Amino acid sequence: MKDLLDAINTRVKEPYWGFFLLSFLAFNWRALFLLCFTNGTAQARLDIFDLNTSFTNLFVYPILVALTITLLTPWLKVLFGRISRSAYEQLNSQELVREHKYLAEKNKLEKERAIELGNKEKELIEQAKRDEDIDKIEDEKLKESLKREIDQLRKNRNELVHNNSNFEHKILKSLSTYEKQLIKEINQSKDGCIQKKRVNGQNFVLLNGKQINESDNAPTYFRYVDSITSLVKKGLLKDLSSEGKLFELMPNFNNILEEQL
Repeated sequence: MKDLLDAINTRVKEPYWGFFLLSFLAFNWRALFLLCFTNGTAQARLDIFDLNTSFTNLFVYPILVALTITLLTPWLKVLFGRISRSAYEQLNSQELVREHKYLAEKNKLEKERAIELGNKEKELIEQAKRDEDIDKIEDEKLKESLKREIDQLRKNRNELVHNNSNFEHKILKSLSTYEKQLIKEINQSKDGCIQKKRVNGQNFVLLNGKQINESDNAPTYFRYVDSITSLVKKGLLKDLSSEGKLFELMPNFNNILEEQL
């Protein structure tokens, strides 16, 4: 008996029977409603049910509809699969383009940093050579005069660097708690970047493999977005994609940020 009930239960759960039941209700809902809620004897209600139904409505139409849906369902899945696959391929293609732009910009920044370090190294070497050349001058007055001029130039340059440093520190003091936290997270991330994305109508922020979704955690999401906007205005974040989607900390602030935060 149990095996029979299990077999019946398994058959009933098959999609075809579900489609048949829905079709049956669609074609005969009025008769079923009258059967259940009309006042009168059982025979009277059955008569009303018979008047509002037919063999066609009870069996033929539900069977045909269920059969049609059962046959079409796999093909509809194939069709929707192709349509969705095309959409996802477009999204992936756009994502690859953005990633390519990001990598190209990152390589460019790395080359600029390498050139900057090379220039500083050359500057130190040239400075040492100039000091050595001055020491070789036999005229003491001329030697002292050149030394004073060079010392004054170096002093002026150091003042400019100091003023820039003071300006940078003022910006750092103006940072909010959330902005400081965001800078820390970007510094600790693997790629040193933060992204704003919109996929399938959903907005989210991507940072170090972590996704902050607007629909799931709106307060945190908007804190990140507001912090990104503020840091860009303060010159601490650079928009790598020029589309407001991919950001990296400015190179000239990186060392100071690491020391202060």
